[in-house]
Amino acid sequence: MKRVSIYLVPIILLLLVSSCSKKVYYSLGMSENDFLIKNRKAVSLYKKSLNSSTYLQGDGYDGSWFYYFNNGILTELNQGQRQSDFILENRNR
Repeated sequence: MKRVSIYLVPIILLLLVSSCSKKVYYSLGMSENDFLIKNRKAVSLYKKSLNSSTYLQGDGYDGSWFYYFNNGILTELNQGQRQSDFILENRNR
């Protein structure tokens, strides 16, 4: 019985560790280079322009996250519903 548990425990641990999804490490305000060093295998470049770039974690469907960089700094992350750059206020209330 002891011999079976010696082999069974490492196999179970290996299955648990290998089945985990890729975790992304980030903090708002971090540089794009630091983000890519820590998360190169977990994210893919989604969109790139002159001053901004967007990275995608996942396949673009439910559970996916988008990471937005402006001038090389992480400024926003969300699940595909980007916040408006400006807000209109109705002051005639």
